[in-house]
Amino acid sequence: MRFQYAHAAFFGYPGGSDIWSQTGAFPDERLSRSTRQYRFPSLSYGNSYDYISPESRWEFRDTFSLNLARHTVKFGGEYNYNPYVSEWAGSLASVGGSYSFTFDQPFDPNDPVSVANLTGASNYSANTAPTTVSHPSHYYVAFVQDDWRIRSNLTLNLGLRYERLYGPANEDLDLSDFPVPLPFVDPSERGDTNNIGPRIGFAWDTAGNGATVLRGAYGLYYGHIRMLGTLDEFNNFKNYSITISDPSYPDPFNGRDPSDFIVDEAAPNIVVVSNDMVQPKSQQASVGISRRLNDAFAVHVDAVYNRTEGDYKNLDINPVDPATGVRPMPEFGQINQVRPDALVKYKAVYVKLDKRFSRNNQFMVSYTFTDSDDNNPMGRYLDPFDLSLDWGPSGGERRHAIVASGSVLLPWDITLGTVWTYRSQLPWSATAGRDLNGDDFTSDLVPGTTRNSGSRDLNLGAVNAYRALNGLPPVSEGDIASSRINIVDLRVSKSIPLPGGRKIDLMAQAFNLFNTENLQAQFGSGRVGNALSPTFGSIQSARPATQVELAVRVNW
Repeated sequence: MRFQYAHAAFFGYPGGSDIWSQTGAFPDERLSRSTRQYRFPSLSYGNSYDYISPESRWEFRDTFSLNLARHTVKFGGEYNYNPYVSEWAGSLASVGGSYSFTFDQPFDPNDPVSVANLTGASNYSANTAPTTVSHPSHYYVAFVQDDWRIRSNLTLNLGLRYERLYGPANEDLDLSDFPVPLPFVDPSERGDTNNIGPRIGFAWDTAGNGATVLRGAYGLYYGHIRMLGTLDEFNNFKNYSITISDPSYPDPFNGRDPSDFIVDEAAPNIVVVSNDMVQPKSQQASVGISRRLNDAFAVHVDAVYNRTEGDYKNLDINPVDPATGVRPMPEFGQINQVRPDALVKYKAVYVKLDKRFSRNNQFMVSYTFTDSDDNNPMGRYLDPFDLSLDWGPSGGERRHAIVASGSVLLPWDITLGTVWTYRSQLPWSATAGRDLNGDDFTSDLVPGTTRNSGSRDLNLGAVNAYRALNGLPPVSEGDIASSRINIVDLRVSKSIPLPGGRKIDLMAQAFNLFNTENLQAQFGSGRVGNALSPTFGSIQSARPATQVELAVRVNW
């Protein structure tokens, strides 16, 4: 039986290393750290991020095991209680909010006149007030598992698990807390109670001598509803999200108070959670074979499939009608619904050849082919009238990956080792940099392109046609930077024995030995995907150049 109490917290503020750890307090010394943010096609300046999220965990777990002749049976359960606080004080209108501009332009952030002369503001966004939400969750689990040795060379793994997560779907939302009824919300309909996960697997030594082993598995697994996606429902009418297209500059409110602007000029934007919110569900299947070629070499081949659905996405279910310019519910602005719509389909094949240590050397080489597509989980739908636009290659997918490593024992007991890593490019999207569909967001795709088609099959002709409409020169394939990774690391070491069983290890290591340029664009960061930018397609950061490390280690 195990009991655990744990506490953790995230504190995020602009500037400085000191933190304000008291939730629910917003003194000037805290809020004054934020600045107005200026977003251009090629860069962003300013920082208004201010977030606190302390949480605790009370965990009770018990597992009982039975070791029988051919069965190893385990069963048990657990209960977790998680008090959680989410506090947001970023991008406040009182501090400045965030402006987006359609084109790059020089300015001096230390010169107020230079800042005031910026032109081309396309969008302004801000929040009206900081918010604090305290919301615990409860997690219940029961399981049983049997590892059944059917024969000496065949083992079957059987399992069944039940989970119940209470809290993150806002089942306890009190509708009387809000001045007007929240549309499409009925907490009595919420709750995901049918999370039963079967698992089955096998391992078969076909000849009983370890030369060839077949293995396979299938399981149904459940994740947790992400509270960061659902907590904003508690903040309705406590904090208004302001979004203004084609705002005046530098004062988007033309001298008026932001609260007056919201009450008189705009319907409130709200967040609602879908009543059928569920825990994300993943179906995972794999099959593989390992074959010993001789006393030194073995080859392994595995295929993996993973289908994950039910993570959250955000959709404005009250969009402006393109024909009439009116929302279906004009008393509200955006009604951003958190929905269990996310879908990921992942397939991969993994091949590995390894040689055990013999004749003073060993090595391993592996290749992975990955095919992964999704609809941008945890993201906002690009167009409320065409949800298919979100489907495309997964943001973290590198189609091809090769890893080779080896070591050799040289004379005088010197060991030389090396690792070569190669991974193909990450996908990315060509974005328009302005609101093309009237949803008050500037993240629309360039017309004629699809999500994450960059580094795959980007329609560069469509990009250049869009750039031409905006007075920008065309770009060529040579202007598009590569995010592939190609790194060779090297290590040389020698152990010097000393009396009494002691020894000294001398080591020299070189990372990225050949000083290869590896541009950094993990999950889209670093890549300039805004087609209005003069540096469209470039990557603004890189992994380290060659680094060398010398070390001495004393063992006694």
